[in-house]
Amino acid sequence: MKAQIALAAVLAGACAFSAYAELRKDFRIRDPFVLADNGTYYLYESKPWFGGKGVSVRTSKDLEHWSEKMPAMIVPEGVPVTAVWAPEVHKHEGAYYLFTTLTEKKGSAPIKAMDPKAKEGHLTPRGTWVFKSESPLGPFKPVKMGPIPPKEWMTLDGTLYVEDGQPYMVFCHEWCQVDNGRMCYAPLAKDFASFTAPPKTMFAARDAMPGASHVTDGPFFYRSPKNGDLYMIWSNFVKGHGYCVLLRKSTTGKIAGPWTKDEILYGKNGGHGMLFRTFDGKLLLTLHQPNSGEAERMKLFEIEDTGHTLRLVCGTFDAPPMPSRGVCAHQGNGGGKPANTVVAFTNAVALGAAMVEFDVKRCKTGELVIMHDGTVDRTTNGKGAVSALTFDEIRKLTIKWPGHPDANVKVPTFDEAIDCLPTEGVWINCHSAGNVAVEVAQKIKAKGRLHQAFVASSLPAIAEARKAVPDILTCNMSRTVKGLDAYHKPWPPEKSTLYAKQTVENKCQFLQLLYPCSRADVEMMHAAGVKVSYFKCDKPEKAKELLALGVDFVLSDRIEVIRPVWCGTR
Repeated sequence: MKAQIALAAVLAGACAFSAYAELRKDFRIRDPFVLADNGTYYLYESKPWFGGKGVSVRTSKDLEHWSEKMPAMIVPEGVPVTAVWAPEVHKHEGAYYLFTTLTEKKGSAPIKAMDPKAKEGHLTPRGTWVFKSESPLGPFKPVKMGPIPPKEWMTLDGTLYVEDGQPYMVFCHEWCQVDNGRMCYAPLAKDFASFTAPPKTMFAARDAMPGASHVTDGPFFYRSPKNGDLYMIWSNFVKGHGYCVLLRKSTTGKIAGPWTKDEILYGKNGGHGMLFRTFDGKLLLTLHQPNSGEAERMKLFEIEDTGHTLRLVCGTFDAPPMPSRGVCAHQGNGGGKPANTVVAFTNAVALGAAMVEFDVKRCKTGELVIMHDGTVDRTTNGKGAVSALTFDEIRKLTIKWPGHPDANVKVPTFDEAIDCLPTEGVWINCHSAGNVAVEVAQKIKAKGRLHQAFVASSLPAIAEARKAVPDILTCNMSRTVKGLDAYHKPWPPEKSTLYAKQTVENKCQFLQLLYPCSRADVEMMHAAGVKVSYFKCDKPEKAKELLALGVDFVLSDRIEVIRPVWCGTR
């Protein structure tokens, strides 16, 4: 009888879950935080932006179907709260601790500007409170009636980090009060009710990277089980990307740092992320995206811990897949646009290019510019070697394109070329002269494009680029047959095989052939995870042969002609 009663209870619970289940894509949420505990995922949320009197929790078994919201924390009676922000729950020494920010009515605490640029209208009491429970479902009760950081500071988004057994709170000192937001940390007492030492500043928001704003949001820490590296993610607004998740690493493995400069982990107007492990061992990033309005949703992305950095894995959960096959716009060509120009690159994407290729050179004054030849003579109205001309001199030139409406376009910089391309769904093939490969790799990393942009260069240049950026994707361009750049004779089979083996041995992710290799060579490279490109193909009948051979990408000057042959392979 007891067994039957227990079974009935389980079935009733399952039916209740089914009746109230909501799909992740169907409910609005900001700052999602997931606790994976004892076979159940717990999702904590407050009412988006203002309003709300506490924190709610949903549960799930698969991260897609979620229960109806249940109250986990109700703000204590008498606290004049006007908003509840960014709840997160951490399990520590058998108990569950809820960190959340409460905004109180203006005047309930002494808040003064700490920078001349702070605006009086923004100065409202705001701070991170800590609540405790014996269950992830609550009820959570305050460990102290008030915020843990200094009450006269405007703070938010406190998180828990434990180092050598010592718990710390890491929190944001709001830009509203200090103009340039700060990220701070302080050691917590055993009961989490106070700091045992004054807070220290880790960094200021605008110091993160070029284009960063004054905002510090959503800190979270992850220690790699591979080598003990300590990573921090947090959010800021970055010019050209909107709200982002940024990534930095402690060079000492300690919270005190020093920390590396930031790179973009996710840059598509979504943020306030955190990392957690699924019950089958996947490392996931969750965040809200977009960053405003009724469309805000909880997004999930798989993260790869490479042993050197963290990288978003495309093609998983909400991450858009990178093309597995398709047409590469050679120098952005296609649709009659001038080659190696911004107008060509953007047009190539509009025409459905799966990859865009361009050529990077360094001019006399050090800037990286897009130019195929060693001189500007053939493609512009100027003369001279790229390396002998200053950037200002090159910038005054126009592309040769007589009678065409785009005839007056300028020679683009590398930054302009990569910035005009989408951050997902299109490979970026950066043909790089040997003396620029390192800088190209560094820029790819700084721009958050490690998942899609790769350096195509000689093996010696690739080796140097990898020293600077270990996770840079690469394409082997160390051709093994002298004179093949003339494209005048077939590729000798034995040299083709040598080129393929060389690519696999050097762990390049791409190889560019001048002539097709054997099916056996293609299969060998595919087995090693190498994608095979072919230069070049402007005829549909040739494209069909390459497709049958197993080639992944064809470089073409006429993608509008070739792409229909590859339709459905992207």
